[in-house]
Amino acid sequence: MATKTVAGLFDTGEQAERAAQSLESANIPGLEISIVADRGTVERAAEAEEEGEIGAGVVSGLVLGGTAGFIASLPFLAVPGAGAAVVAGALLLGLAGAAVGGLVGLLVDAGLDREEAETLAEGIRRGGYVVVARADETNVDQIHGILDEAGAVSIEERRRQYAA
Repeated sequence: MATKTVAGLFDTGEQAERAAQSLESANIPGLEISIVADRGTVERAAEAEEEGEIGAGVVSGLVLGGTAGFIASLPFLAVPGAGAAVVAGALLLGLAGAAVGGLVGLLVDAGLDREEAETLAEGIRRGGYVVVARADETNVDQIHGILDEAGAVSIEERRRQYAA
């Protein structure tokens, strides 16, 4: 069966982590998940976490190598040619070294269309978090539902906001 890549854009790391955890808990066969964020955004969130301003464990693992939170269990690296973007998770990790065109190229290589990838990359540059999931195409509606339930913003609406 064919696989399909689905992405959700989130305004906070807590929402992105909740989405990734919910996807993992759904036991979708063959599911691959990655999270992408701007390194500066993640570092600022980690500082806020240390000062008790946000929930413990939300992002510390991504930046500090700690053990708290789901994101901490995912491997991560900086995307070559993508500025300060950070990728966590096996789905995009394998593509990151070969991506042409930085972050947009990485997202397109993962299976997203260029227009969506450009909007997601802009969302990351503006401090958002992107959860990318790939699974059998029969699970796409379930994945969209999980991302929406966790607080994913409308990519179409966000594209219109960025254009304005």
